[in-house]
Amino acid sequence: MIAQRNVAHYLNDPQYRTLFKMAKTQLRMALEKECGMSLRACAQVPLKDDPYVVASKPFIALP
Repeated sequence: MIAQRNVAHYLNDPQYRTLFKMAKTQLRMALEKECGMSLRACAQVPLKDDPYVVASKPFIALP
């Protein structure tokens, strides 16, 4: 609850919101540059081509 309150407080601050929007834009640009395409297109990469699929598999098999 405290975290929700803090997020609401900061996102309602016009100065912080401006900084947040700038950071969001910078992050999106960096991710798109690294991926080489838009984030939407990058997220649609087939699992067979995803280098992180192996790392995301569970360590144990659950029934």
